[in-house]
Amino acid sequence: EPLSRERLMEVAKVVDSDGNKNGTINYMEFLQAFESSEEGSGNIANSLAEDITTVLFRSRLAIRMGCQYFDEDGSGKVRAEEMEKVLHGVNSVLARPQRMLTSSQISFLVEALKEERTDETEEDIVNYDAFLRAFVILDTAN
Repeated sequence: EPLSRERLMEVAKVVDSDGNKNGTINYMEFLQAFESSEEGSGNIANSLAEDITTVLFRSRLAIRMGCQYFDEDGSGKVRAEEMEKVLHGVNSVLARPQRMLTSSQISFLVEALKEERTDETEEDIVNYDAFLRAFVILDTAN
């Protein structure tokens, strides 16, 4: 069965754990959604999540600059298509030995980051500022 927008929004609302259940997913919720509970598959899921996180973290300044190019009003938000262009652009200039995101990973990430629309005529919007602010390094040892 093909994945429909309605089904994807149902999944997003389940993954949306911050309590507002509006279907928007922050980065930590995105990572939690890809946790694997099957024995033996945890290493693969953890490795994938770590790879995606590393690419996004290392590229966060380039992603912000790319998004700011499209963010004419300085709202911290861009259209979903623009976010996808930014991620593909950043991906295309990454050094070859460095891990890259696949087109599917980019599409799924952008889909998960879309804000819920209140009207079908509205454009799909991504709050890139909130997403990038989620990349905070915390000292958990203290």
